[in-house]
Amino acid sequence: VTQIRVRHYFIASWIGMFPGTLLYAYIGSLAGDIASIGTGGKIRSTWEWAFYLLGFVAITALCFYLNRIGRKSLEKKVD
Repeated sequence: VTQIRVRHYFIASWIGMFPGTLLYAYIGSLAGDIASIGTGGKIRSTWEWAFYLLGFVAITALCFYLNRIGRKSLEKKVD
């Protein structure tokens, strides 16, 4: 139906979905750790929480950055 090769579509889709997948998996991991606080699970140190926060901010920023790049590319193609 289109002139896009399946291989290119697959690779571009995988690259485009990867940051979001990382973000959702990371949020799920954090939710599990936060939920275990009340059950007497492993207690994390301040440094571990700092690294969790840093990772969350980095992955979120990466998602927004890639979204911005994609929008600019689409705008160039449409114009």
